[in-house]
Amino acid sequence: MISKFKRPDVLEGYTRKADTPCGTFYLTLNECDNKLCEVRMTLGKSGTCFNIMFQTISLLLSVMLQEGIPKDKIKRTLYNQFGGSCGNVIWHEGEKYHSCIDYAIARMFEDMASRGEITIEEEKEIT
Repeated sequence: MISKFKRPDVLEGYTRKADTPCGTFYLTLNECDNKLCEVRMTLGKSGTCFNIMFQTISLLLSVMLQEGIPKDKIKRTLYNQFGGSCGNVIWHEGEKYHSCIDYAIARMFEDMASRGEITIEEEKEIT
């Protein structure tokens, strides 16, 4: 299958930083045609198992977004899969998160909801 998505040379987006017990976590969300199309995550030093895992998850999320997987399906899958805690609580801007993935998912959903791509009021809150 050949992807219909053609990545432009330049994408608009932003990066959020969160300090975690495992190191500094960076989440980058990029858009194309005012829709979320690319997710990048890094945690701690490059080359670590955690960092490779987060890069793999973000690559898979990016492909799902680019291939037109319904955003509500992505939302339901992530809510059901990553609702747990790794034991390292993160406090960021007064909010409590139970893992880096928890933080990243909440920020992704916040971004997609602000664009009108999904609604998040009906789902349980990730805490």
